[in-house]
Amino acid sequence: MLAAIPNPTSSINNGILIIDDDPPSRLVVAKRLEKANYGPVRTATSGAEGLEMARLYRPILIICDWNMPSIDGLEVCRQVKSDSQLSGIYFILLTARDSVQDLVVGLEAGADEFLTKPIDHRELSARVRAGMRIADLQQQLLETVEHLEDKVADRTREIRTKNEQLLRANRIKDDFLANVSHELRTPLTSIITATRLLDMKAKEVLDDRQQQYLGIIRASSDHLKVLINDLIDFTRLDANLITIDTDEVALDFIMTKVTSIIDPVAAEKGIVFASDLPAVFAVEKLVTDENRLAQILLNLLSNAVKFTKLGGRVQFKAEVIPGFVVFEVRDTGIGIPYDLQAEVFQRFHQLEPLLTKQHGGLGVGLSLSAELAQLLGGHILFCSEVGVGSTFRLYLPRVN
Repeated sequence: MLAAIPNPTSSINNGILIIDDDPPSRLVVAKRLEKANYGPVRTATSGAEGLEMARLYRPILIICDWNMPSIDGLEVCRQVKSDSQLSGIYFILLTARDSVQDLVVGLEAGADEFLTKPIDHRELSARVRAGMRIADLQQQLLETVEHLEDKVADRTREIRTKNEQLLRANRIKDDFLANVSHELRTPLTSIITATRLLDMKAKEVLDDRQQQYLGIIRASSDHLKVLINDLIDFTRLDANLITIDTDEVALDFIMTKVTSIIDPVAAEKGIVFASDLPAVFAVEKLVTDENRLAQILLNLLSNAVKFTKLGGRVQFKAEVIPGFVVFEVRDTGIGIPYDLQAEVFQRFHQLEPLLTKQHGGLGVGLSLSAELAQLLGGHILFCSEVGVGSTFRLYLPRVN
């Protein structure tokens, strides 16, 4: 007498379904599996009844005869495997066919395994045991996937919530910066205007020390104006409110314009400032936004002067290369450490710790310049070495 089939440990047990129109064969298989405690074991006498019971009971494993009238085993297998609710059922085709071609046809229909007639009970034991084990593993995998999907969904919701909070905080920050900047700009404009009026009469009504104080007020007011304008531009960039007004710009004019602003600043700090204007620039024009270009160049030059010590040198030059006009700012300043160079164009990035910094600024000039350069269709590249200096190059497309 053959030993009973051991019942494998399983996290699920929706039973086994036997579909066979041959009563003796159906009865033998059912009794054998019931004796091995693979319960419940259900039977169906036709393909149509088998499909109905499969949808109703969702068995773990189906043993189905190939040759049946109306709906044969192949069609039952195809329908089971094409149904997303049933496709995980382990499907064993029961058949007297054993040719390679028949096996290929069964596999293409979706069969997982085959049992040949007449049924060998040892083979039945092995096939069902393996099928139940595979079905159990599939169920565990499905549960794991569902658990992971739930965790991913929960994490996605958390990230979405945090992202919404960050967006709200960012909007509040932008609104705050915009409001503060505008509130500061109004009184600052009055200070600058009053300072200029005093300048007109300074030599007549102020002594040397008072004129010196007035110069400090003027310089500080101009510096504060630049910082406020940068903050306003940042908020406008985030809101896509920056407009680019392009027109033909004479290159000699733009270089002369920014040079006249930086030259006295460099001289006051004791820095040698040199500009090189190629002869071709006297007739060369560039289609761009004059004010934004001047803003970028002034930011680059101001940074160079700021981080160059007394007796150092800042050089400003430009050249025309195929497809581009290149503006170059080179200094002999403190340089940028290699490990910080990747962060140079990040907003509010500063080389010096806040508590020990020796140079002014909010750390927005280079970031703003890089973003404005992109709006003009160009880009900024740089190289730097600590103790040697830095070179920044602005590339703008040349339109003939």
